[in-house]
Amino acid sequence: MYIFHLTPQVNFTKFFAIILFVACTCCYTNELSAQTNYNKLAEDVYKDIMDDPNKSAKKIEQLKEVPTSEIDTIRYKCFTGIGIYYGILNQRDSSYKYLYKALELTKENTKHWSATMRKIAILKRMEGKYNEALSILNEALVSPQIENDYYGIATIYSEMASNYNSMSNKIGATKYLMKAIESLEKMENPDKLQLTIQKHNLANAYLQNDNYDFAEKLFKETLQSFRELKSRHYIALNLLNLGDCLLNNKKFDEASDIIKEALKELKAIGNSELVAMAYINLAALNKNTNKSNKEIEQAFENAIKEASKAASPRTIEILNHYLNHLIENKNYSKVVVLGNENKSHLKSANMQALHTYYGNLGKAYKALGDMYNAAENLEKYGTLGDTIYQSENQVLASQTLENYEKIIQKKENENLVQAYQILKQETKIKFYIFLSIAAVLISVILYYRNKMLHIKHTNEVLSLKVQMEDAEIKNMQQELRNERMLLKMKEDIIEVQKKELLQLSKQGSVISEKIDKILEEPENTKHIESSSIIKSAINNQFWDQFKHRFLGLFPNFYQQVETHFGKIFTEEDLQHLALHKLELSVSDIAYSLTISAVQAEKHKKNLMLKFKCETEVEFANKLQSFE
Repeated sequence: MYIFHLTPQVNFTKFFAIILFVACTCCYTNELSAQTNYNKLAEDVYKDIMDDPNKSAKKIEQLKEVPTSEIDTIRYKCFTGIGIYYGILNQRDSSYKYLYKALELTKENTKHWSATMRKIAILKRMEGKYNEALSILNEALVSPQIENDYYGIATIYSEMASNYNSMSNKIGATKYLMKAIESLEKMENPDKLQLTIQKHNLANAYLQNDNYDFAEKLFKETLQSFRELKSRHYIALNLLNLGDCLLNNKKFDEASDIIKEALKELKAIGNSELVAMAYINLAALNKNTNKSNKEIEQAFENAIKEASKAASPRTIEILNHYLNHLIENKNYSKVVVLGNENKSHLKSANMQALHTYYGNLGKAYKALGDMYNAAENLEKYGTLGDTIYQSENQVLASQTLENYEKIIQKKENENLVQAYQILKQETKIKFYIFLSIAAVLISVILYYRNKMLHIKHTNEVLSLKVQMEDAEIKNMQQELRNERMLLKMKEDIIEVQKKELLQLSKQGSVISEKIDKILEEPENTKHIESSSIIKSAINNQFWDQFKHRFLGLFPNFYQQVETHFGKIFTEEDLQHLALHKLELSVSDIAYSLTISAVQAEKHKKNLMLKFKCETEVEFANKLQSFE
């Protein structure tokens, strides 16, 4: 045992100093431990967040509790991680909130400031605010360029390319991806993963430019690199894009294997949005390989289900693929049903997707004859088209200004004389004043032009609606007149045919009476025995003619009666039924058939029994129900 050989006062002083030192050391260690925990937590979130955001939910809640006593670097990491998390979940307000909190902590760190500005620009792009996004990216580019931070420059150029790609500016997208790759290659030890990612993005740009052969070659090259780097997320993403490229290159057998592998990998990492895109590729493959419509529609429905599950801002874009397919197959009712079922996703869709969505709904409603809803959706389609056109013009003006500034800068560098520099500066100021005035004038002209176009479009839609409604009313009136005319003609024909039948019946009766009178003469008494045979033959002849005309008037009468009651009617019954159908009285029937009124009445009672009718009115109504 070690023993202090000092005076009591000195021992007490040293003992107190040791205790104080130990206490301070413990406090510092605890504080350092807490910092390390939050740092590690933020790093874990960065690793998990891209593959499965939901897996990071609990850790995100912990990151929100980071105390203000933590150093700014760790708090920055925490807030950035939370901002990215909410951005992936499409909760943009929360994402902006935490990214701006992170931005406040980067005043002394230009690298972090630039990276956070880039993330804010990504959110702007997702909202379809491309000009704002490009403005933020240009601002964020200044610091990396001054500090020769090639990695930072590359990431910003890559995001600029994504903006131009979203605006369907394929040339701009390719240009900035090439710049991003050039910046990465300038690094002493290039980040192989980032370089491969940018090459993969470049392959996407070539795919968008319809350069399928070069895109396929580059996708296969980057897929091999991602496999070597064991980056599962980018392997799955590369397979997804390669499948799309092979489909466009008509290599369906190879595309089938790649799409199936992509689906398997994307489901394994739990990215529902990308799974939805893979199902879209599968639907396209099924269409191109002549699979059944059921298989094609199943792939589309799976895509929409996965996109909805991910609350993806691409849900409407994915839905549009399905709606286009349904319109091609003229299934307009289903287009309307699906369009209305997915209205909740409209708020997160970009303008291009909304433009296509309203166009598809407008076509469907028009095909179904619902002109009111067709006009409403086509009006929105036209308004969004004007907005997109105006946005593209603004981007074109911005690019023109950027190119002009580069030309001016190049000329300034070539001229070193101070006086000339001052003169040029004045010229530049004047030019910008002129350009500003011109920009204002152009903006005013574009505003009024768009306003006039909108008014014109609205008037055309209203005029179209009125014309369609007038045409519809006229068609209805004409159809009503035609129906009345046909009904009148039918009634006239029936009346004529009834008269002919009655006349035929009466002719039979008259001939029968003449025979009776002849037979009553004394010299003809020897023919009395054959009189009944002659009358029967004459009655049968007229009955055949009568029956033929009667069936011309009521072709299904006897068939419906026998179907309803069975084959219980004699030929005599059928004669009586026909005359009752013509609404003859009992006396007229007796006269027509040359029988007594009592016999005719008795026969009517028998028929009522067979028809199971208790009253003559009921019998007449039931008889008239058969045609």
